[in-house]
Amino acid sequence: MELLKYYTKNQDNEAVINVVTDDDVREYMADENRKDDFAKFIHARLFYRYINPFLYSTDKKIKKENETKEYDEYALLFKNGFSLMANSCLLVETLEAFYRGWGNTNGPNEIAFLKFFGRDEHFVDFATNDMASNFYKHIRCGILHQGETTGGWTLTRESSFLLDRNNKVINAKKFMDKMKLSLETYENKLKAANFQNDDIWINAKKKIKVILKNT
Repeated sequence: MELLKYYTKNQDNEAVINVVTDDDVREYMADENRKDDFAKFIHARLFYRYINPFLYSTDKKIKKENETKEYDEYALLFKNGFSLMANSCLLVETLEAFYRGWGNTNGPNEIAFLKFFGRDEHFVDFATNDMASNFYKHIRCGILHQGETTGGWTLTRESSFLLDRNNKVINAKKFMDKMKLSLETYENKLKAANFQNDDIWINAKKKIKVILKNT
């Protein structure tokens, strides 16, 4: 069964399919020498599902009404901060499940966000003053359950900052950029860790076993 399928471009500008099956992953699980392939698979599974769709850009330019500056047409007309943040929230829970070895995040989902923001070096601004709880309640749950943020919080893609706590504004694009870094950091930590004994691998394999069971 395919656990991952995505396309990349080759040097001839052709789309090349990349597939990882459940049998491939079982081979990774059984062979320490395939550790880097295993780490690459985990990264790719999350990257191509949650981040890659928002990285597209085009050479086509468009101007805003009454402006002379030109913008990427795709970014201006099609990208949306709520979609960016919705995918980022899904990735927060999924990535933290890999770190913790959780089979799922059913139940008190807030724990995933508290632990993620308290652990991740790229989101230190979200780790203080109840920001993690506010994010979970007003951003994650607001978008998931109501399709909107709550509590006076708003999203933008145009600010120079990631988080303005006083005015309750988060830059959704910068947030996803940070998630991209978090995912890259996780892959690098897996590659550097001991495959048999380090917690990061023990927990990743727990999560993968649940994924295999779900297939």
